[in-house]
Parts: sequence; C-alpha cells; structure tokens
Amino acid sequence: DAMIVDLQLSQYCFRMLYEAIDLKTAVNSILEIVGRSYQVSRVYIFENSMDNLQCSNTFEWCAEGIEPEIDNLQGLRYDVELAGFLDCLDERGLLCYSDVSKLPGHLYEVLKPQGVRSILQCGIWDGGVFRGYVGFDECRHRRVWKKEEVNSLVLIANVLSTFLLKERYKERLKELERY
Repeated sequence: DAMIVDLQLSQYCFRMLYEAIDLKTAVNSILEIVGRSYQVSRVYIFENSMDNLQCSNTFEWCAEGIEPEIDNLQGLRYDVELAGFLDCLDERGLLCYSDVSKLPGHLYEVLKPQGVRSILQCGIWDGGVFRGYVGFDECRHRRVWKKEEVNSLVLIANVLSTFLLKERYKERLKELERY
C-alpha cells in the first residue's frame, strides 16, 4: 500500500533528522532517499536570505544523468528572476505544475534551461512568513502528480523544513553570541 510506504518514509526522515549529529549529511541523504523513492529527477531546498528578498539553492540531489543546478541558482531575487512566484502558490503554499510551460513566462524562463518539465514545490513557512521551499523536479517527462504523492512529499518537506529552520536559528544564535 502506497500510503503505508509514504508514512514509513516520512517517519524514517523524521527519525534520521531527529537523531542527526550532522544535519547537512542527514538532509542530503534524505533528498536522495526521497528522490529515488519517488523517481524524480531532482530534489532540492531553497532558503531565503535574512531579509527574505532573495533565495539560494542550499541542498540538491540529482538522479543519474540529470545535471546539477545548485551552482547556477544562488541569490535569485523575488522581485526580479522570481517576480510573482509567491502569487503562483496555492492555498497550501504549493506550486504544482505537470507542465511548467503553463507557468508565467519569466518563471518558465528560469526553469527551461534546467530541463524541468514538471514541478512540485512546497513552501517553507515560519510563523506565517515564507522562508524558502523544498522542490521536486521531473526532467525526463511530464508528470501528473498524484494526490497521495503530493501529500506525502508535502509532509516530508515540512519535516525537512522544521529541522532546517531550527538549525538556522541555532547558527544565528551562535553568531549573536560572538558579539
């Protein structure tokens, strides 16, 4: 049963992050496990800058034969390259397109050179503030995202983002303690 597998995968991700000594390694492992389990081309995380005006690709896993994009996707501005991005999110904070060419033109232009055909992105929210997103790309074919897949990927994205936000707060606290 797909739902049992999804629940087990979510629980596994939670346990792995909860017990992690090195969060970066744990996150990278989870992206790979999720990417392989759902047979997507790319799984990644974008985190916002402190002022929330731009975001950068901070984690990425790619399937065999898929080019990494992490180095090309740093400092994307929400008022330039990603203008209108937040308006494309649904009421759950999701961007879900089986055909990315249906996205507003300039957003499609960001995805086109990456070979993305279908996309699912889940917002990272912190107290109602948008802080970035976890994304799943399909580059090999157009993919219709099944409701169960979307729900499961959203749960995994939420688990990932909770631990990531906690880690970033710890880093900021350490920075503040230095002064």
